Amino acid sequence: MINEYLNFVEEWCEVLESKAFARQHGKWSKEQPTTFFHFKINKKYTKIIQTDHGNDSVHAFLENETLDIYKAATWNAPAKDARYNLFRDFNHILEVCEPNGGYLYKGKKVYG
Repeated sequence: MINEYLNFVEEWCEVLESKAFARQHGKWSKEQPTTFFHFKINKKYTKIIQTDHGNDSVHAFLENETLDIYKAATWNAPAKDARYNLFRDFNHILEVCEPNGGYLYKGKKVYG
């Protein structure tokens, strides 16, 4: 199922990058970005990876079958309980997502 929604994941990463850039440098800065988001598809989960000044960390996990989004607990494992669903909540995710991942904390789920 994940292959059908790769453009959603790409757009999510692009929005995270633009928000990171605006937060670090200002929206109209001509400086080069230092924070990038990309993803790696694995067997069960797709990792959303943040690269900041060359250091990688997992921003979130996306379950490939259900498209549920989880906060990262470790590099290799998601936290329990899905925070959002990529298909159902996509537009809302693009509004509330932040590079620091605060929107993924349990109890911080925001609905529009």
